[in-house]
Amino acid sequence: MKRVFVYLVITVLLWGCASDSELVAFDSASYYTIAWISDTQNLVDHNNDAFESMMIYLKNNQQKEDIRFLIHTGDVINIYSVESQWQNARKAFDIIEGKIDHSIIAGNHDLANDNKYFIEYFGKQDNMTYDNGLASADIVEGDKLEYLIISLSYDPSDEMLTWANKMIMDHPDKIVIVNTHSYLNIDGSLTAIGENIYQKLISKHDNIRLVLCGHIHGIYSGINNDVISLLCDYQQDDSAYIRLLRIDEDSKRLDVISYDPFVNKYDETNNSSFDISCWFK
Repeated sequence: MKRVFVYLVITVLLWGCASDSELVAFDSASYYTIAWISDTQNLVDHNNDAFESMMIYLKNNQQKEDIRFLIHTGDVINIYSVESQWQNARKAFDIIEGKIDHSIIAGNHDLANDNKYFIEYFGKQDNMTYDNGLASADIVEGDKLEYLIISLSYDPSDEMLTWANKMIMDHPDKIVIVNTHSYLNIDGSLTAIGENIYQKLISKHDNIRLVLCGHIHGIYSGINNDVISLLCDYQQDDSAYIRLLRIDEDSKRLDVISYDPFVNKYDETNNSSFDISCWFK
């Protein structure tokens, strides 16, 4: 899809196979988008209009942004036992239900002994899910590329990681995106949970090219062990930022744009660009 892309953003210097750094303004850029949100618990708790504005924006701009998929990396709600928060979150997601395919994982706020609310409001069961949807796998079509999105809830068990390993081994021709709740610290180092995921999953597969996470308040974009790794958690500002992962296969670039539709504002300090030419081998 051809469109004019004139938004100028900050240069971020990175390295590795995905280095190349300047987020350029293309006069005529062709891209599709994987949208990503995380840690919406404060919005669902006391600013549900802002949360709904994210879904309204995604629905209204699906064609313009060529949105192929939406990822939520957990902490959908704030207080597990307050069912009205689950109802509010479900109502917001219903705006895009049947329009934009998506995956929703459970953060630590979304989990309890039986996980009944997460399963009731966001669970699913099919041959691409594990444990009532606490983990899932989705195939997303790019233009030339195909993606396998592996979604793992907070602090995945060894059994969940074994399931994820098998799903990736069953799809060796796909570019793999792993999304989970806790993986990175704000400085780009791995959390204890992230280290476990890295050792038992990420390090085992050369086709894992991107890891997305939340949990830790703040933003990080970089390369960790040759894998593009992104942290996004705007909850401390009660912001409704959507991260738009714009993939341009012609120029072999991934541009990361942060936009809050509730206040119509870009986060110009936290955009980044990556060379993804190694994805095409």
